[in-house]
Amino acid sequence: MLRIAVIITTYNRPDALAAVLEGYVVQSDPEFEVIVADDGSGAETRAVVDELAARAPFPLRHVWQKDEGFRAAAIRNKAIAATDADYVIFTDGDCVPGRTFVAQHRRLAEHTRALPKVVERGRLAALGRPGVLRVAPVAADVAAL
Repeated sequence: MLRIAVIITTYNRPDALAAVLEGYVVQSDPEFEVIVADDGSGAETRAVVDELAARAPFPLRHVWQKDEGFRAAAIRNKAIAATDADYVIFTDGDCVPGRTFVAQHRRLAEHTRALPKVVERGRLAALGRPGVLRVAPVAADVAAL
């Protein structure tokens, strides 16, 4: 089965993060992990993560870095390094997912994994129907070929 990680970037919005995490608790597809990528929030955010981790039906981890200004890209990179998932979903700490959010991503990922892959102009492309080329500008995927 495809291993999925959801990386949620956050900064000092524990109220919004709590609502987002609750949205993942009720997903129709429970087979995923969540990593909260925290760009230097205070103790209240950590408390929200700890409380939900105790009852979440999925692994929930908190990756934190010291607040040294806006460094969202750096904390996302640390969160990526903390997972060995096959497929990573990036979202923000104020985006509450619909109940089938992870399931829809899984279906799309499994479908595109079965398609032949080619590289065109430095971008990974999946060949679908004859004559249709879908291009994804994800440089990391090119390195995996």
